[in-house]
Amino acid sequence: MYYQEQPYASAGGRFKGRVVWSGNIWKKDVSITIMDLRFTDNGTFMCSVLNPPDVDLIVGEVRLAVVEKVTYSEMLILGIVIGGATGLVVLIVICMVTVQLCRRRREDLSVEEVEVEAELRRDERRYESKDG
Repeated sequence: MYYQEQPYASAGGRFKGRVVWSGNIWKKDVSITIMDLRFTDNGTFMCSVLNPPDVDLIVGEVRLAVVEKVTYSEMLILGIVIGGATGLVVLIVICMVTVQLCRRRREDLSVEEVEVEAELRRDERRYESKDG
């Protein structure tokens, strides 16, 4: 791909005509860009670099995962579905809390009514016993 400070296009292989040199040899960056990725390009690739006069070959491993590009409308639909489900859960929780509060108020009112009735009966008995 790169020889004596000059980039060279791949002469063959599965990426023929789709690989562009995007690195900077002076910064020790040997990056490439693969254009028009396909699902068949998925895989693990080995990259080897030999920088003469070095005698050690440097080997790197790259995992390429090609995924489908999501359109704006798909993201919008997904956002609406998630937002709607979240809103529904919040609404259910609010309804449950409201019902619980209403039940407690009713129970408190019935206890107060019983207490008031008992107090009235006591007062009536006192009044009757004084008149009696």
